[in-house]
Amino acid sequence: MRLDGRTGDASADAKPGLTEPASTAPDRSPERRELELRETIARLEDFAYVASHELKSPLRGIRNLAERVHKELKNTASPEASRDLDRILVRVERTERIIDELLTHARGRDASADVAWIHPQRLLADLIELEAPGSFDVSLEILIEPFLAARAPLEIVLRNLISNAVKHHDRDRGRVAIKVSGDGSYCHIEVSDDGPGIPSEFRKRLFEPSETVSGSERGESRIGLALSKRLVESNGGKIELVSSGGRRGSTFHVWWPGSCEQAVSDDRAPERVDGHGAKPP
Repeated sequence: MRLDGRTGDASADAKPGLTEPASTAPDRSPERRELELRETIARLEDFAYVASHELKSPLRGIRNLAERVHKELKNTASPEASRDLDRILVRVERTERIIDELLTHARGRDASADVAWIHPQRLLADLIELEAPGSFDVSLEILIEPFLAARAPLEIVLRNLISNAVKHHDRDRGRVAIKVSGDGSYCHIEVSDDGPGIPSEFRKRLFEPSETVSGSERGESRIGLALSKRLVESNGGKIELVSSGGRRGSTFHVWWPGSCEQAVSDDRAPERVDGHGAKPP
């Protein structure tokens, strides 16, 4: 029986020299997936280069405007206004440095030249001040001594994780807990939040570019996590998400290579950072 209801050989109507494909299923072989991954990374690096370059011009404008206002109001501004202007300049400077570092990696330069001593408390406090508003309670638990590592990629990864915890939260106030520990070979960094969590159907694709994971994020590009995964793995580390299985909250785990030794005393309670702080969620 033919598909159209008639009897006979359906092949008789086929055009000479043409055969139907054996299958329309996409090629998901390991080779094909590796090629797709390489293409995705290339697009991500191109995007990072263009986005970073385009951000530098408006930042220069903000810096120039803030410096001019600071100069004009130097003798008349209140102490609070002067402090706020100083904070603007500091934040612009930090953002410019992060953009320069992102450009460096997008261009494929050797990251080994960026190896420096990392002081976790100092680095994270700076990033929290930059990324977390005062309405969020942020706690730090640092259980390791300073260590040597490539600063630029590590800072970009931590900045993205802190920013995501705040930006994709569904409430005006929230909690973020950051813990840094180590076993001598790797630094283990945990960034936890009490946000809405990650739906299970999105977790496998969470580290792919332009993935959205909740209604509050429609239309937003999620290159931050894709870039973070790229930077972590290119430096010999690992990143993964542990969600709460239907409950609120998520925890990102990062294992970063480095001689990370436990601090002499690791029984300290989590510390508040610049007015942020709370017990871990």
